[in-house]
Amino acid sequence: MSLLHEPEILLVADAHGLADVCEHLCKQAEFSFDTEYDSFKRSYGFNLLLMQIWDGERVYVIDPLAINDLAPLKAVMENRSITKLVYSGSEDIALMKQFDIHIKNVFDVQVAATLCNHPARNLGNLILEEFQLTIDKRLQKSDWSLRPLSDAQLLYVANDVLFLGELKRRLLPEVDRRGLTHVLDEENLALEEVGIREHVPELSTFYYKTYSKSFCEALLALLILRDELAKQINCPPDWIISKDNLEKVLSSQEVLRNPSAWNSFHPRVRSHEGWKKKFVAIISEYDPTDQRKMKSPHYVKFESTRPIMSREEKETAVRLQYDPVFEEYVDKYGELTGEYLLRNLKRIIKGEFKSEEPSRKYQLPIMDRMRSKPLTSH
Repeated sequence: MSLLHEPEILLVADAHGLADVCEHLCKQAEFSFDTEYDSFKRSYGFNLLLMQIWDGERVYVIDPLAINDLAPLKAVMENRSITKLVYSGSEDIALMKQFDIHIKNVFDVQVAATLCNHPARNLGNLILEEFQLTIDKRLQKSDWSLRPLSDAQLLYVANDVLFLGELKRRLLPEVDRRGLTHVLDEENLALEEVGIREHVPELSTFYYKTYSKSFCEALLALLILRDELAKQINCPPDWIISKDNLEKVLSSQEVLRNPSAWNSFHPRVRSHEGWKKKFVAIISEYDPTDQRKMKSPHYVKFESTRPIMSREEKETAVRLQYDPVFEEYVDKYGELTGEYLLRNLKRIIKGEFKSEEPSRKYQLPIMDRMRSKPLTSH
């Protein structure tokens, strides 16, 4: 890995150190911020494992596994006079809300790069294109819950924040030149409203369309039970039993007859008669002969002032209303930026979106232009 310089990295692993860092950051105009977390890969839930902050002089690697209270960060993160630089920061922002820390005044470098029609699809490629530096990604899938952290790991997480300030300074003038600063401002403001990630076991609409009511009810009950056990063991639900295997177990009902059928379950389930009885109770209720269907609970009918469109009408609307405006924006801004600016508008034109209006104010005039085009070809 090549770097312009070796950054100074400070590991913060106690309350006193965190308080000192927060006091220092409160005096800064901006800093870069990123996290490392586990999302149902090695443990149950969406869990913060590391935080890294770059103030332009030093990288602070904050260890939330060693610090019980992250409350001192609240005043820093919620201070609107301080800009927080992130790259694709929605997950980081959602994660911090679990600690009642609502990050304000965000600048997302990824959004800025997209509005510049930059071809880089990730931070590593963006750094390579802009600085001709290659970032070693071999530690990307490290288990960040393990301690102590190696020097290589500390340097790896430092690279996720080191370049964001300079990238902002390079990209911002181009965003302004393209007349898209108002778009960037609105997107950055919208990031503040990202919600806390919630995990609820559920079935997709596909299951309700494909399988019987009895099968769907039993499978959902099994998924809920699997989730409860995963939470107790503190492991990903798939470690209890994969969803595919759970469907096979339910369809065959083999666990009711063959003890070897339990081999696809987590060892702690196989050795726990109480948990096994809970699975058996649900599977026993499944009636393979019942082929009645049930409506998906995900289906939500929304009121529309427009009549329901036929397939031909949707195709005509896309061809005559959406496509010409999309091509114009691609010609003006490039394909990546054009797709970003017009996202969801095709579905609105076709009457397939839950709202008849776009979620962003900057999209309203684009939508108006589409609707002003006649639905008849000349």
